[in-house]
Amino acid sequence: MEQRKQQQAQLQEQQLRHACASLSQASVRYHLLQPEYILHRLAAVQRAYRLLVLLLLVDVEEVVKPLQELHRAALGADAVLICAWSNEECARYVETLKAYENKPASSIMEQRDTDYLGRLSGALTAIRGVNRSDAFSQASRFGSLAEAMQADVEAFAAIPGLLE
Repeated sequence: MEQRKQQQAQLQEQQLRHACASLSQASVRYHLLQPEYILHRLAAVQRAYRLLVLLLLVDVEEVVKPLQELHRAALGADAVLICAWSNEECARYVETLKAYENKPASSIMEQRDTDYLGRLSGALTAIRGVNRSDAFSQASRFGSLAEAMQADVEAFAAIPGLLE
């Protein structure tokens, strides 16, 4: 009985609240024990926050049906569903979300290169098998994408580390 109480205490939802965001943490096992709880909880906070995040600990073997139910519930509540497979992973998600809580969106957006060499290197790394150092070598050697397109195999072979 004590172990069950401890398990329920561990699995119950924890709410981190901010002015515009709500993070609800629950587990699939708790959802199976109390199927309506998460649904009612999402409905209760749905209109109070701009961003709802449901952090779900996947702690059962048969997950397909419960995850479908919870996915539908998250979609219905316009919430983000994040699945984690261990308590440590849940903790890392909470830490990360908490760290970025008051930061602008630009802090997690991809930083784009503004110079031509950086943009060319970015385009070349989109090719499977071309890493960033090879792309910089090619960009430095040829100077432009047009020059690289017109180069022959010998020109590429002359670049150290490439085609080896």
